[in-house]
Amino acid sequence: MENFLPGERELEKRADKFIEKWGVKHETHERERDNNWVETYRTRFRRDRDRILYSKGFRRLQNKTQVLVSNTGDHHRTRLTHTLEVQQIATSLADSLQVNRDLTDAIAVGHDLGHTPFGHAVEKMLNNKLKNLGGFSHSVQSVRIIEYLDKHDSEEYGLNLDSRVREGILKHDTDILEIDFDKDKSQWKGCRNLMPIIPSTVEAQIVYWADTIAYLSHDWDDFIESDLLDKAIKNEIINDEKLKEIWHPLVGEYMSEKIKKENVGDFVGFALRHLIRSACTNLVKYSSESLSKYNSPQKVAEATQENYKQNLKQNDGDKKEAYKDSLIVNFDQEYRNNLLEARKFLNKYFIGNNVVARMDEKAKYMVGKIYDTYAEDEGKNIRLLPIKTQNTIKNSNEPFQRIIADHIACMTDRYANQIYGQLFLPWRG
Repeated sequence: MENFLPGERELEKRADKFIEKWGVKHETHERERDNNWVETYRTRFRRDRDRILYSKGFRRLQNKTQVLVSNTGDHHRTRLTHTLEVQQIATSLADSLQVNRDLTDAIAVGHDLGHTPFGHAVEKMLNNKLKNLGGFSHSVQSVRIIEYLDKHDSEEYGLNLDSRVREGILKHDTDILEIDFDKDKSQWKGCRNLMPIIPSTVEAQIVYWADTIAYLSHDWDDFIESDLLDKAIKNEIINDEKLKEIWHPLVGEYMSEKIKKENVGDFVGFALRHLIRSACTNLVKYSSESLSKYNSPQKVAEATQENYKQNLKQNDGDKKEAYKDSLIVNFDQEYRNNLLEARKFLNKYFIGNNVVARMDEKAKYMVGKIYDTYAEDEGKNIRLLPIKTQNTIKNSNEPFQRIIADHIACMTDRYANQIYGQLFLPWRG
């Protein structure tokens, strides 16, 4: 029986046979602390994925807001369901482009661990609170969680993941381009020597676009399910023609013809069902042609970095646009522009909707008040924090504001509500 069970190296050799020259091979695994553990049933990258999957940070995602506050309905997305949708899209793309599925999977599962309660509104609030310390980014926070704040049973600290898993998690979002990394090294000490600019592996670039495809698809779905789209149409904020103009170039020739014939009540839902397939098809087709020029992951990394330098000049210093233009894994230019236009439209009419805006303002007020209370009087109110967090502040070289932000970023929506009630609401008999 013992000889029948394949060890991790045997599984990795089998998997490497199906990985193209531009993909990361399992044999190049780079774990910083090698505990010489011999694994059966799993590759080392899959073990990395599983360490994230079993972490506290991952479990907390089920009670964190995606767009609509997590306790306002049963059917809209939470940060956990978003992560699972990104994982599904990313691993499908990894298979199609013949790269390392397990590495892609690990990056996808861990990419949003650092998100705050109540979504991006609270992230922006914390970024403002920590401006003097270099700011706050959920991408950086995700790496802090897997390097320091969460711990695997067999490790002294952190989850001890491969450096390319951590790099992919750090670089899954262009928000890192706004962080002043030179101002506060401690803010991103968990990122070690990872360059905070461009994803260097094909697997990381896949997750970047899988995240975009996933939130575009499910945010539109939540827009429909929440009835906010219907209300916008009835109030003539949005019209049929504008919707058709947005969706027509995204879902393929056959689907586009059908959209022209459907009424507004049917065609958006119909188009949505085909968006992921259409986007993935375009991405795989265009990326396959681009990747065929490279014979190693190192060549992909070098080309991506060089692209960024050139595109930064062409985009007049616009880092985010240069970032998107530089990725080897990409859509064709026209399709990508149409995809991003659909996103801008959604940001304006769904993310910017008055219902969502009220949720965001309430969240910023509540969590901002919690932060201010903990941080006031130069941190003298740390006695209000859990004992473990108090001890971390006392024993750490980091500013107490950073550790308070760690504590708040780990909160779920439910826990943040609970703490706000304990701190500020009257006693109830």
